[in-house]
Amino acid sequence: MASKIFIDKFKKEMDSLVGNKDFSEKIIRMATRGDIIEETTSALFSKYFPNRCGFGKGVILDSLDNKSKEVDIVIFDKDNIPPICFGDKSKNKERVEGFFPIESCWYSIEIKKNLNSTELKNSIENMNSVKNLRSINRMPTRMLLSYGSDLIGNDIKEEFERYKKNDKNWNNDPTICVLCVLGKGYLFAQHAIRDIDGKKVLLWKYIESQPNYFEAVCCIGGMINTITGQTFGSYLFDESNIPILEEIEL
Repeated sequence: MASKIFIDKFKKEMDSLVGNKDFSEKIIRMATRGDIIEETTSALFSKYFPNRCGFGKGVILDSLDNKSKEVDIVIFDKDNIPPICFGDKSKNKERVEGFFPIESCWYSIEIKKNLNSTELKNSIENMNSVKNLRSINRMPTRMLLSYGSDLIGNDIKEEFERYKKNDKNWNNDPTICVLCVLGKGYLFAQHAIRDIDGKKVLLWKYIESQPNYFEAVCCIGGMINTITGQTFGSYLFDESNIPILEEIEL
């Protein structure tokens, strides 16, 4: 079951977000255009995520002083170890810029305007730099969100096949755990215990493209579930019927 009130509200938000993305195409400078998309995406997240969630951009580091490459969006716990902010961004409470202790981070997110093979490889490389950090307890979920793709059609399975070719660890310890491409679908990895024999498995689940880019809304619901441990996603989609694309025995 799902809530029509929440569904309608999120559809309107997604229409607004995609509209901002289309407007940003008119901006000449590539860096500015990318920043508009990142800022708008962070603003959408901030409306619905818990108050303790902070949003930023920068480098994730661990206590051994290892550092990631720059991450487009970092979702962090404001009640945990605080980030070290710098520049004018430190004055922006909605989106700060700086260094983020890994134990404070829930999500590290790569944002792409239009996904292609080069952008995918770069995203995997960036997220691998996060994956290689060391944490005392929490590791952030590594995610890629793209507003388009150079692959023709609306099949998230084709995006998955391309991802598998570029990440050798896709079937045991994937570098990117959540992949959402507007107009294609939402795909995520989940470790589980198989009921029939009690063996550990890695499941790749997916939601196909939906009207009004609702696949991205489902992705947001899943993110909030991960952060809160609650079932906000059930207000948006039937979580019990998400199909499995791949099941790998570990």
